[in-house]
Amino acid sequence: MQSGELSALCALHSIRGIGNRTLTRIYQQQVPFTEIYSAPAASLKNFGLKPNTIDQLLAYRARHDMHEQISGYQRQGISVKTLPDEDYPELLRNIYNPPFILYYKGDFSLTQQFGIAIVGSRAATVYGRTQTHQLAFDLARYQVTVVSGMARGIDTQAHKGALAAGGKTIAVLGSGVDVIYPGENYWLAQEIIDTGLLISEFAPGTRPEPGNFPMRNRTISGLAHGLAVMEAKLQSGALITADFALEQGRDVFALPGPVNNATSQGCNYLIQQGAMLLTGAADILAEYGIEVNEIKAADSEVKLDQNQLKVIECLQSGSLHIDALRNTTGMHPGLLSSVLLQLELQGLIQVTVGNMYSLL
Repeated sequence: MQSGELSALCALHSIRGIGNRTLTRIYQQQVPFTEIYSAPAASLKNFGLKPNTIDQLLAYRARHDMHEQISGYQRQGISVKTLPDEDYPELLRNIYNPPFILYYKGDFSLTQQFGIAIVGSRAATVYGRTQTHQLAFDLARYQVTVVSGMARGIDTQAHKGALAAGGKTIAVLGSGVDVIYPGENYWLAQEIIDTGLLISEFAPGTRPEPGNFPMRNRTISGLAHGLAVMEAKLQSGALITADFALEQGRDVFALPGPVNNATSQGCNYLIQQGAMLLTGAADILAEYGIEVNEIKAADSEVKLDQNQLKVIECLQSGSLHIDALRNTTGMHPGLLSSVLLQLELQGLIQVTVGNMYSLL
């Protein structure tokens, strides 16, 4: 897309009320975005814009130059890809209502690689988090790109598992790529930008509103060849993603769990409905004809970094509340939560009622 058209497109997309469907309709009508942007007020309603949206566009034009929006993105290291571009990901292009515009930081070529999406509960159990980390780790060792949504719980472990294996991961956000949510994953996002891809269909600056996440979910499944659901309640975003995956013709895998665990009921239901039962990465790799020489757990020798050692030392004298650990270690709350989770997954500590932590 030529620079003038791209500038007009980004400016239009920053206006509330001009979303994916509107942009797609304008493009299909072969109306230049520059023409829409500069059209007289009386003509804008002919393009299907609502009165409130027209008012916002006119106010924007009065305050800004058309090229300011994309120039600001470039200064933040944010790049843009559009549906008409030749290197727009083919898998995503072929879904129903694909995002017309994608904003990203990192390696966009990962969208062309073989990928598996991993999703699940934010309130994941230790079982779910451990299994997810191991699955992502093993898939990444076989050059499979791990796609997820960077939410708490399962998504976070999917990204961390892939990174721990030195592999590639794509984080699809329900906010702008400059608005990291949850905030505790800020450093995880920076690591993903360095070696993977952070991507969103929402304009930079967009807050993580609830209505954004179903749209985000269809993009997660749309970028992948298959979907692994690790833990999910019967009413959950993960099952919505599974529905999108089935509509898009993707394979769906589900990790079985205890029948009395609410976060496993969704997975068990998917298996009853025909999803492939997932016991490990070998099940996925075999389905796609990837030869598996050997898959085993990560190095059994536990190697701790300085932050983890600091927490272990604090717990040597007995159980401590998370607030006491924060005061003693001096760690930022987000960093401390990440360290505690890693130690829990490694089976070195446990958390009990009231956020009390102790050594195992």
